[in-house]
Amino acid sequence: MSEAQAITDDELEMIRRQLRGVKVVDVRQVGGDDTVGVLLAEKLRAQGFETGLSHVERIVPSPLRRIGIRFRGDRAEITLTPEVRPNALSPLGRVPL
Repeated sequence: MSEAQAITDDELEMIRRQLRGVKVVDVRQVGGDDTVGVLLAEKLRAQGFETGLSHVERIVPSPLRRIGIRFRGDRAEITLTPEVRPNALSPLGRVPL
């Protein structure tokens, strides 16, 4: 998958744990082609979540994390930036300082 990396099992498990009580998940992919975002949305749908998918070329400021989650009631918005490589020390994909 070129520069973009697929969602790892560890990342998927971290996301699943964070989504307790959530019914609807909107996946927003930043940059690249939609492949990684589509795969994540499909995996979440298979786990029983209602999902939506959008794609933006970039956001300012640029994300430092590969995966960001924001909550609103029983909804969650996952911002996925596949070009940010996961850090071996953190499933959140933090960029080392």
